[in-house]
Amino acid sequence: MVWAAPIPLDTDTQEPDLLVISRNFDNDPSTDSVVYVSPDQRTVRWESPPMGQNGPSWVVTYGADVVLVADGERLVALSRATGQQLWVAPLTDSIADSICTNCLQVFGEIVVALPQDGQLQAFNTATGAPIWTKRLHEATRQIVKVGDLVGVLDREATETSRGALFLFKPQDGSAAGTVKPTCTQAGDFFETDISYYDQTERDPAGRTLVWLAGSSAVCLMRYDVGSGTLSTTKLDELGSRHVTLEQSLWAGDTLYLSNGNQLVAVGPQTHRQVLASEDYDLRPLAANETVLLVLAHRTRGSSRYEVWVVDVQTGEKRWERMLKADDPLDGPHDTGDFAAMLQGETVLLVEQHAEAKELIYEQIALADGASRVRAVVSVSDPTDSLRGVLWGRKHVFLPINELYAVALADGQTVYHWP
Repeated sequence: MVWAAPIPLDTDTQEPDLLVISRNFDNDPSTDSVVYVSPDQRTVRWESPPMGQNGPSWVVTYGADVVLVADGERLVALSRATGQQLWVAPLTDSIADSICTNCLQVFGEIVVALPQDGQLQAFNTATGAPIWTKRLHEATRQIVKVGDLVGVLDREATETSRGALFLFKPQDGSAAGTVKPTCTQAGDFFETDISYYDQTERDPAGRTLVWLAGSSAVCLMRYDVGSGTLSTTKLDELGSRHVTLEQSLWAGDTLYLSNGNQLVAVGPQTHRQVLASEDYDLRPLAANETVLLVLAHRTRGSSRYEVWVVDVQTGEKRWERMLKADDPLDGPHDTGDFAAMLQGETVLLVEQHAEAKELIYEQIALADGASRVRAVVSVSDPTDSLRGVLWGRKHVFLPINELYAVALADGQTVYHWP
């Protein structure tokens, strides 16, 4: 049983090598392990020793020489070369991966963990020796890489609820600065502050951090990591409706945000509404320089999901596709029955058709919505839910009990494990 989408490694290969968390039912009793899969060679390089039955709740990350697994109140290091256990170190509490974002991260030769009790802990990746511990004011929910520094949102000591991003040097845990995002809006008597439980969104290049706040209207606060400067953008288009960063999308320097029935593009200097619809909840899925791929959930009348391709400049809908599936993948811990992505001049769609009991792969022309490739994906049980999806360069990797590698060119299953 493959529990979730595989974790891509930083390998110099055509497809990245993968870490897979799986349960081996041939063991007595059944146990979970980490498996290193090489898609290019279509082989398993190693499987870790059995590690108990907590695989679905493990938090896994990696460094240059180690794979690190937070399993309950212990941190386990495996050799990246062989999979053998190198050391085990105690954590002060377990890490709640479902609510704590990136709470196990590697900074060079140091791994930093943020368990549920709010004790920020650092260990040497080679030996497991503890290096430092910081007791935070609150049991916060995220570690953020800010250049080479460890960033954690926490409550300021002198305030009851005001939050700030505290920076620490990974080598010794010493303080390295504080970022205090605020926003003052017209008609407000007080500054709007971030909470220590707010999400920090980091662009893929690591150059920008953003937060959302506001009461009369949404305010986006932006921190430039290189210069250390803060700026704010008031998004009056979104009003005071609830907006979250969980369903945002970065495309270069542009951040796409949704408040449900509106999509807004926020750039370093400008912001504008891209799309609005009273009858749909809209979510950005992918974007390039010309188009935005949108998941549209109809909320007026009967419920259904559609995929739209929208011009990013004009907001004009080029085409739409009504889906038969009705359960999108909402994050790394969710299961679902469809996923979509942009690649080049095509939209890639994987969708379960419940009535026909088929898993369909389709390659759709970006220009006009015409189907270029349509194939029934060969899997052992097409009615089982997708446990995630990983879009590779030439394959999509689908955990459906087993892990399947499906060729993007023609939808054929070229490899599966076990």
